[in-house]
Amino acid sequence: MALPTYQAVGTAVNGVGNITVAWPTHAVDDIALLFVESRGEQAAALGTANGFVEVTNSPQNTGATTAGTRLTVFWCRATSASMASPIVTDPGNHAYGVILTFRGVHATGDPWNVTAGDVKASASTTTTSPSVTTTIDDCLIVMGITKQIDSTAAFASSPTNGALSSLTERFDAGTTSGDGGGIAVIVGGKATAGATGTTAHTVTSSVSAMLTIALKPVNSSPTVALNTPNDVATGVSTTPDLLFTGTDVDSDEIEYNVQVDTDNTFATVATYYFDGHISITDPNTGWNDDANGFDGSTATSATSIGNTATKNLIGKGTNAPSSDKQITQVRARAYVQKGGPGPNTSTKIYTESQAELLGNVQYTSGTPGYSSYIILSTPSGGWTWDKIKKLESYMIDGNTGDRLYVAEVEVTSSSLLDKLSATPDDTFTGTGDPHPWPSGNQVTYTVQDDIVGSNVTSGSDVDGTATATTASVSPGSNNLLLLSIANTDNTTAAPTGIAGLGLTWVIIADRQYNTAGTLRRISTWRALGAVTPGTIVITFSGGTNDIYWSLDQFSGVVTSGTNGSGAIVQEVDREETPAAVTASVTLAAFSHANNATYGAFGSSGSDGATVGSGFTLGATVGTNANNVSLLTEWKATNDTVVDYSQTNSHKMGAVGIELKAAILTNNTTYYWRVRAIDPLGSNTYGAWSSTRSFTTASGAGGVIPNKIYKYLQAINRSNTY
Repeated sequence: MALPTYQAVGTAVNGVGNITVAWPTHAVDDIALLFVESRGEQAAALGTANGFVEVTNSPQNTGATTAGTRLTVFWCRATSASMASPIVTDPGNHAYGVILTFRGVHATGDPWNVTAGDVKASASTTTTSPSVTTTIDDCLIVMGITKQIDSTAAFASSPTNGALSSLTERFDAGTTSGDGGGIAVIVGGKATAGATGTTAHTVTSSVSAMLTIALKPVNSSPTVALNTPNDVATGVSTTPDLLFTGTDVDSDEIEYNVQVDTDNTFATVATYYFDGHISITDPNTGWNDDANGFDGSTATSATSIGNTATKNLIGKGTNAPSSDKQITQVRARAYVQKGGPGPNTSTKIYTESQAELLGNVQYTSGTPGYSSYIILSTPSGGWTWDKIKKLESYMIDGNTGDRLYVAEVEVTSSSLLDKLSATPDDTFTGTGDPHPWPSGNQVTYTVQDDIVGSNVTSGSDVDGTATATTASVSPGSNNLLLLSIANTDNTTAAPTGIAGLGLTWVIIADRQYNTAGTLRRISTWRALGAVTPGTIVITFSGGTNDIYWSLDQFSGVVTSGTNGSGAIVQEVDREETPAAVTASVTLAAFSHANNATYGAFGSSGSDGATVGSGFTLGATVGTNANNVSLLTEWKATNDTVVDYSQTNSHKMGAVGIELKAAILTNNTTYYWRVRAIDPLGSNTYGAWSSTRSFTTASGAGGVIPNKIYKYLQAINRSNTY
């Protein structure tokens, strides 16, 4: 941190009526202190504040009429370089005001660490500014003093305080308006937290009111210390509970970001090669030389056909890893021989595609008709590690006889787990819940826990139009969002679009039911990513619709793939016909015991809807008057039979989904680190902590589930098996 600095002083204003006090030259985030002197018994207030509010321990006043003085101090943080002037309402006899600005001050909330006031009721030639005790380093101490003397002359000098550095008088003048008075402002630095002691000033004999203000420095980002031991220190597998403590020197509350990965760099770049000719020297500048061959069925070269040659470079690519890590970037480049086959190295050219971030956009590089260039096509549904095995990358070449020898595809992925405590996630716990947590409090993150679901919002729109808008919501970023919709009209179809929260919505289930009467349909959509709070708009192609919806969110799921694709293992939907009181859908055997179950049901009636055994209700919406309803439910465990029931028989549509848990692998070392942010302080992340590791157990279950671990911990048993 660095001490705040004095910036400028404005023009002092005096009068026997209202006074308008102008800012000096200033910039965004400068702090302005408005000092106002008036008679001791007459309060100074702002008729037009323009952002100014009074400082704690203001005002200070003593005496009355010509034997009294009052000091009132207001403050404001600049939001532009042209702030409007405050207007002080006439106190009665006179008002004298001036604004001083300071830079490098705490950027949020009150700009002071501590304040203190005092008065000197009897006239003398010495005035003492009160002491304050700062709790943080690098405060700028600002001291205001008034006089009651009817004179425009300066009145204070020779400030003395051995605990403060660079004591400097920044303003000292007076007024003869009314009974007269004056203001002096002195500043000094306090580099180390603690008591400032009093500051003595030599003054023209007068009574005085004093206020001492300790301005805080620009906020510092918090730091994090790890409390869970490292594997190296313990020599055994450690708990999946990661303990850490954040500290903020400004005492701001703290949120956390935890990363867990099998790679201690917390990111992976893997490069795959297709070698279509003889062994060659690889000019691999800037690329990782992982030498993972493409082992799918491909020809040995791609020769131009007319002006265009295309080649699927990867058939199956079983060397491509299987991973839950989220792909963040893919790029490719080709190594070609101009003019036909042969080892003529002088005509070999590399052409690199631009890096493609997740999305369905194609990039090209190179010039058709001159060399080769790559079109890197996003697979349907986005990049996933499974899709890398079937990556389609094409070389298109306008030169007859050019031949492809080597192609490279580079895949960059994020950390395996990247979790934020600010999002709804019950795997973060700490003293002082709910978050954010006080500085210095230990917080725990449970790496592996149950998938946790909650309903975000539900509702209906039965006005017969083709659109519906949900309430404004703010679900957790990087949680899986499932939006289930039941609708009805005479030519019913699934929505043509879902828009909202800054996310891309992908349909994963679509089932029409009650086909013999008024058509009805249930559909389920997924999304996952950084959320922008707001509404969701559901749009149909036309017709009249009664529309019902339920938005549910799930933490603890795999976040790889795009738009939540990695969190969906399987989906089955069906129509329950003829009419019945129960509906169900049967899923295949689950891929892991930690995976969860989700169900959504649309019905042609609404009476006594009940979730299936062991399921938790998400929402139920609908009325018999409109002959359509919707229910959502989930279960943290496996259930291949997803069901629900109603009091009377109705035709129904059913959706069942297996949700994939973020699961650690057996007998594997994982690395972890933490950083912290102070949302109400600097609002910036501090540096990453040191990196530590934990090793999962070697048994079939990997890390012991958290509930079992806590039981074993309570009875002092081992956490390996």
